[in-house]
Amino acid sequence: MTQDQTRRFFLWAAILLIVEIIAAGFYQAGPNKGLSSAGEILTFIALAAVGIERLIEGFWTFIGLTKGTLWPFSAFSQQITSLSNDLNKTLEPFYNELEQTLQEAKAGSTITAQEFESATRQLDHLKTSVQQITTLAPGNQQATALASAASQIITEIQKSYPTLQTLGTFANEAIGGFANFVATPPDNLGRRFISLFVGTLLGLLITGLLRLDLVQAIFQSPTFGNAFGLQFYWGIIFTGIVMGLGSNPTHEVIRVLQEYKKTLKVQNTAS
Repeated sequence: MTQDQTRRFFLWAAILLIVEIIAAGFYQAGPNKGLSSAGEILTFIALAAVGIERLIEGFWTFIGLTKGTLWPFSAFSQQITSLSNDLNKTLEPFYNELEQTLQEAKAGSTITAQEFESATRQLDHLKTSVQQITTLAPGNQQATALASAASQIITEIQKSYPTLQTLGTFANEAIGGFANFVATPPDNLGRRFISLFVGTLLGLLITGLLRLDLVQAIFQSPTFGNAFGLQFYWGIIFTGIVMGLGSNPTHEVIRVLQEYKKTLKVQNTAS
């Protein structure tokens, strides 16, 4: 994702968000129609927030299955490819040295044909494990298991052929580092921004269409202002943004507003 692509992405994201806020806020239909009670409204809003979270999780799972090859997520895929190439370069001396050692041992009759075949199979299994790691999607925990299996093979080879101790150690470290990177990809700011942006868009879309307003549901008072001769339903906008932040923030906002309402009620009663 180039710098120019990033600027265009943020520009269009901002335009889309502003358009949705204007459309949802100025749509001339009152909030919470068709829902009989505040509890029913708040429950629906909370469930919708959970649904948005699950939808975003599914979105990132799909991106993971494509190894991040889709724009604007291709940067991670390119990083994986680069690290994979570096891994192969690190392992190549180990592979070559092992193959040469086996050939010399076989020629010198210092190992049996069965031992030669066993070591050759170990090398093939090692290469297969490494190849599988490099094809896994980001976040796949199988990378750790495959790296562990590869490490065991290398350890067995080192015990049988002490001359490969140093190269084997380098190979082990390279495989482990690459597997850790695949299993736990960095949580970058771009991913978090996109999650919040998509969540907010979905939240505003739901509240704009269904006219959901948690503030009005709790306080039972109008939540709109007048602009350009029209009513602007800011409570619906607020609800959509809160829902887009996720289920935990939604529950927390509802709790805080309900406690604030109780405080106001106590103060009014005391006065």
